[in-house]
Amino acid sequence: MIFLKKGAKIAHKKLYKFRYVIFFLLFLVFTSCDGDSSIRSYTEEAPAQEMRASVENRIKWEKPAGWTQETNTSGMRLATFSTGAGDDAIICTIVPLKGEAGGLKANVTRWLGQLKIQMQSEEKLERFLDQKESFFTRGNYSADLVDFTALAAKPDDISMMVAIVRIAEMTLFIKMSGKKEPLVANRPGFESLCKSIHVGTKP
Repeated sequence: MIFLKKGAKIAHKKLYKFRYVIFFLLFLVFTSCDGDSSIRSYTEEAPAQEMRASVENRIKWEKPAGWTQETNTSGMRLATFSTGAGDDAIICTIVPLKGEAGGLKANVTRWLGQLKIQMQSEEKLERFLDQKESFFTRGNYSADLVDFTALAAKPDDISMMVAIVRIAEMTLFIKMSGKKEPLVANRPGFESLCKSIHVGTKP
């Protein structure tokens, strides 16, 4: 009986130690996962921040008359503009990304999703893409302007216009968003902004 009691005590101690080891290993796993998450977040955001830092003093544009440009920008944006007031206010941003940044079709599909617009077929999507306006900017860079307001049914539906400007190994996304009616009214100013894009020297 004494031997059995001692054996039970030893087994209990071993089980306790085993549980402690398992707990410690699980703690290491979870903390290491959190570390990987923060590293991954940094590595995803760093290229965009580096891109902005490398071009923010070289990319030039002309602000449309009547538009306001924010003095401070953050994140990936090179510039943020606004015009109008209240429900008719619109926002326009300039964002640089490396390379083709997914290409025209992939980005248009993504923006359609943001607007909750579904193309019923691939053929309709291709027809919509064919309606883009192609031009060259002041700096002689090729660009495409995609106007989503044609897909908005009502004047107060939320929509956007986007210009994709290709500069060497970089793509500029110039996006104006707001309600359909003020967007259409401000298209001339948006076009002038997009066409004014050029590269200057650092001060």
